Amino acid sequence: MTITSHSSHNLRKTFGIYPTGIALTAGHLDGTPIGMLTNSFATVSLEPPLVTVSFAHASTTWPQLHKIQRLGISFLSADDYDTAQLLRRPTAERFENLEVQKNSDGSLVLPAAAAHLIVELNQAFEAGDHIMTLWKVISHKRQDDARPLVFHDGTLHQLAA
Repeated sequence: MTITSHSSHNLRKTFGIYPTGIALTAGHLDGTPIGMLTNSFATVSLEPPLVTVSFAHASTTWPQLHKIQRLGISFLSADDYDTAQLLRRPTAERFENLEVQKNSDGSLVLPAAAAHLIVELNQAFEAGDHIMTLWKVISHKRQDDARPLVFHDGTLHQLAA
């Protein structure tokens, strides 16, 4: 099927054919976990180490995350499918019954995730209906045997080895 209309709905369907990873971008403010699932993560540079994540202007989570010195970005693995479902809950319930690691710098990660980054905001700017953020990577860790959880065509998928 060829879609030629440039409506937001049709464009979202076209963008959805491109599989992306799923990440939790999170921190804690006054001990309260704050975060959201994102699939807009991309690497930018190795020297210096930079990544990008975009947040919709309508996001109520981004203004809270923006107050935190450093954030954690946890890449979900195929084993985190159920965790991803829990992280889709309303903001007030999002972290209930989830194991998280709160770091003293404000970052928060999922300790069992495939990998995680600790990042510090470098730059944020307007990009259409989103805010594009550029982050300096402070530290990183990965599990070598993890398989990714991906978002494709509006659905989460567990990739097999």
